[in-house]
Amino acid sequence: MTDEILDAQKKLEDAFQKKLGLTMAFIATVFSVTGWVAGTYSSAQSGAEQNIAYMHDWYNAKGIKQSLAEGQRDLLKALMDSGTISKDRVDTLERNITGTNANIARYKKEKVEMTLGSKAVGKENWVQEIDGKLGLILGTKELERKVAGLAPALGYFQTSYLFFQLGLFSGSVSLMNSNLKMKNILFWVLVSLGTVGIVLAANAWIIARAVA
Repeated sequence: MTDEILDAQKKLEDAFQKKLGLTMAFIATVFSVTGWVAGTYSSAQSGAEQNIAYMHDWYNAKGIKQSLAEGQRDLLKALMDSGTISKDRVDTLERNITGTNANIARYKKEKVEMTLGSKAVGKENWVQEIDGKLGLILGTKELERKVAGLAPALGYFQTSYLFFQLGLFSGSVSLMNSNLKMKNILFWVLVSLGTVGIVLAANAWIIARAVA
């Protein structure tokens, strides 16, 4: 009778150990996948931050060009207004002023497109090329929204790591424990913490996917 009881207890323990091992393996796998997904979005956020810095530099360069063009135009107008330019040169100066005004207008449109993005300004206002193609500009406002939108998602990912780690720690303690009742309690702690981690990771993925 005693042998039968011990044998039944051994089978229960073996079944429990198998269930615990599979649960830990599953949660560890989800943990690893979550880390990889979070790393992808973290890289996307870093890339967006770098692009924001680049776009600011590019915007400032366009602003300098615009200021120089405005200075050139004002100088040409002053020369014309002074009356010191011979009549045969007036047409040339007027053409230069017209061309300079066109450049100034283009710089202004480029700066707007660089701030808001090609999608926001509409096809009729595309003026800035990338590799010879129009309509590819991601504006600083778009990039800033992306960075701001990814921040809470990455926060959820980080919090999910904590729950996964605590859950796996609980599972490890359960593996080493000899008391079947305590092993069971720790197993359900593992399941509970792992479930919270999965919910947080899923929520983070939904937020990040909507932004990116």
